[in-house]
Amino acid sequence: AHLRRTSTGVEAGVEPQMVDAGHPLAAVSGATNAITYVTDLMGEVTLVGAGAGRRETGFALLSDLLEIQRLRR
Repeated sequence: AHLRRTSTGVEAGVEPQMVDAGHPLAAVSGATNAITYVTDLMGEVTLVGAGAGRRETGFALLSDLLEIQRLRR
């Protein structure tokens, strides 16, 4: 995923992206969550931590989708 400011607003997207084998995100597996921020002051900052797990994540996703559907009515 990416999010960046542009001269006209904000650009965002979600798609698979290749990372070098030495990048911290390349070692993430299983139920681990990670995100890399690219900053002006500190360069790349990567945060890694335990994820909730397959069922918990699936339940949260389903709950979010149901809430979106409810709000669209």
